[in-house]
Amino acid sequence: MSYAQDTGYTPRTVEEILEAWRIEINDEWSLSYDAQSFVGSQYYKFFYRAAQMVQREEVKTGQTFQKLQDYFTTINDRIQRPTTTYPGLVEALEDAGYNSSMKPPSSVDAGTVFICIDVDDTDPDYATIKQELLELISTFIAGGMFFEGTEQGDVVISNGQNFPFAYFLPNRRRTYMRITLKKSDNSNIEIPDDVTLRTLVRDNVLARYKMGWDFEPERYLTQAEVLWAADLTIEYSFNLIGWDTEVYQASFDDLLQVALGDIQIYIED
Repeated sequence: MSYAQDTGYTPRTVEEILEAWRIEINDEWSLSYDAQSFVGSQYYKFFYRAAQMVQREEVKTGQTFQKLQDYFTTINDRIQRPTTTYPGLVEALEDAGYNSSMKPPSSVDAGTVFICIDVDDTDPDYATIKQELLELISTFIAGGMFFEGTEQGDVVISNGQNFPFAYFLPNRRRTYMRITLKKSDNSNIEIPDDVTLRTLVRDNVLARYKMGWDFEPERYLTQAEVLWAADLTIEYSFNLIGWDTEVYQASFDDLLQVALGDIQIYIED
């Protein structure tokens, strides 16, 4: 089973496993089966079922690795949060039902707080929601800090003083994805229909991407999830004109949104 830094472990096809065994059988018993004659041999018939079982276990291993990789990504994200300065704020916002992100501290922005909260500012009750969010922030960050943000307001803290607090709304970016898959000649796995494939990609984005994270296209569909494909190319665009495959370096307030109807799947023979 091969391994790549960006895609993890890629399970072999049944044919690839049998080919490896053909070489070993020839070496072990001094035989001379080529790929074509091996298919008609008793060895092939005997080992085919075993190869299917090995392939199934490799698929499970690849999926386990992907889940472990996602776990490490989540842990790394928590480590990178400035929680030593504002402990628990992101978690408190999550508990209140809001996704949020914070700009990592730097020497240039020392003493300035940058928070982005994913909230619907068109809600009729937004004024009340906004004040509640500002008050929630004030319970974790001391008054008197300098805040950057488009959503501003004052909060009366415990000693009766008024202090300004602020946060940003997300920079929502409609994101299109274009995925080209080349069908493997060595696979007889049934290819899912278009809606199923697009739903898989959309669900992966929802599960593996968060506001403020870099957009890494290869995370949202892996080779282990499309074993019938020999190759896949994942592209994204913000305007349906220029397409890119490189990682999008996001700002802390970037929120890339991928809708089911904005995903295109192309399958090549």
